[in-house]
Amino acid sequence: MMSGELRYPPSSGASRAMDAIARFGMRFASYRNQSEIIESFCEAMTAVGYSRVAVGHRVDGDPLRILPILESAVRESPRVIVLSGGTAETYSAVDGRNPYVTETTIAGPGDTDFGAAGTVIAVGFLWHGEAQGVLVVSSSEPGAFDGQERAAVECAAAHLSVALEIVGQRLAIENGEDKYRQLVESIDEIIYTATLDGRITYVNPAIERVLGVPAAAFLERGFEQFVPTENRAAIWDGFTRQRCGAGPAVELRVKDARGQLRVLRASLFPVQTGVGDLLGVASDVTEQVVAGENLLKAFEGTIRVLGGVTVARDPYTAEHQERVAHLAGAVAEEMSLGPDRVRAIRYAGLVHDIGKMSVPAEILNKPTTLTEPERALLEAHPAVGYGILSQIEFPWPIAEIVVQHHERLDGSGYPHHLVGSEILLGARILAVADVVEAMESHRPYRPARGPTAARNEIVSRAGDLYDPDVVAACVRVLSRDGSPLETWSASA
Repeated sequence: MMSGELRYPPSSGASRAMDAIARFGMRFASYRNQSEIIESFCEAMTAVGYSRVAVGHRVDGDPLRILPILESAVRESPRVIVLSGGTAETYSAVDGRNPYVTETTIAGPGDTDFGAAGTVIAVGFLWHGEAQGVLVVSSSEPGAFDGQERAAVECAAAHLSVALEIVGQRLAIENGEDKYRQLVESIDEIIYTATLDGRITYVNPAIERVLGVPAAAFLERGFEQFVPTENRAAIWDGFTRQRCGAGPAVELRVKDARGQLRVLRASLFPVQTGVGDLLGVASDVTEQVVAGENLLKAFEGTIRVLGGVTVARDPYTAEHQERVAHLAGAVAEEMSLGPDRVRAIRYAGLVHDIGKMSVPAEILNKPTTLTEPERALLEAHPAVGYGILSQIEFPWPIAEIVVQHHERLDGSGYPHHLVGSEILLGARILAVADVVEAMESHRPYRPARGPTAARNEIVSRAGDLYDPDVVAACVRVLSRDGSPLETWSASA
């Protein structure tokens, strides 16, 4: 016999309660709610010969006052059952081996109108995780509920407790699933599930609100039908990284029912959903993306205007800025800095010498050595450029990169003599591109020194004046067929 298992010898009283358990258990899987459980249990108990049965809870914790939720013998609302305190006996659960039953009270004949002609037993049991349920059973036999039958009724109360708990948990899960389903179907974000090979298995109604495409049509045709062909490879690459738990959200540019492009920001999560292997969330960010692109165009226009200011005054400086921006952007891409940082470095290159507007043209183009006052005026141009650019609220550190583009790793640069990592990476890239372009280009006061001299300069001073990683990336870029400077010259 297993530890904790109760066995009852074949006696009429105990057999009666055990038979009720068997009758009750036969319908266990069909119960839809806790009311059906209680009603079925009471019917099973009265079917085996008990005169009256009620299930309820104690009034104010009093073990002798029970308020029935359902009573087998009445049709109207059952009234409070009061057990006599005179001859009532109270017992703990049998040997403490029944974890679902608390204390049991037995009232003799005549002690309660619930069972005036016989005996009444009230068994406390766990309900909703607390000792608040009470099973009240009346027998017409004056000496009923001896030790064996009392244990059997306690066992029946435990079965009732377990049944209420199981069905309660099932209902909680079903209600939770229903609420989850309602939430998923009502929110604005597109929720979808997909298999590992990319087949969409579910999509919520938000897809129709966003794209004007019914969910069923989306599932039948697959999302590829809504994605322009040129974007599919990048999207699949992003999803492949995401399903492995890595990678940022993917931007989907899809066509809606009217053929208009919409932008969705989508993420996949590698979880088991029961209907698919991956769970995805997509938000319609079309308005934000369009606004951002327009703002980006506005910033780029501002940069172009600022860079163009130098054209009328010094065409050499204007062309120099364009070529430096071209080379610096290529070096930044070679270093895998990401589109936003590459853009910032290119923009800084387009205006890095805007501060030379404050330097007289005769100094800029002077063919002889500059005097100390002239050199001081020339070396002030990064700070002047910072003063101009810092007045514009760019989303990138354009002004900071510009003011640092003549700084050097050993502190010998200007205007602030910054050292090493104190210099922004963008400024370190711009410094190398600036030197290379200046040495490769012709000026009114000197001829071009050529690409070999330019490369020797940055390689020989790498780690001293220039960032070694930047120099290595720049050499790789310049070593390719059709270097950025040659490409820019050909297209300019």
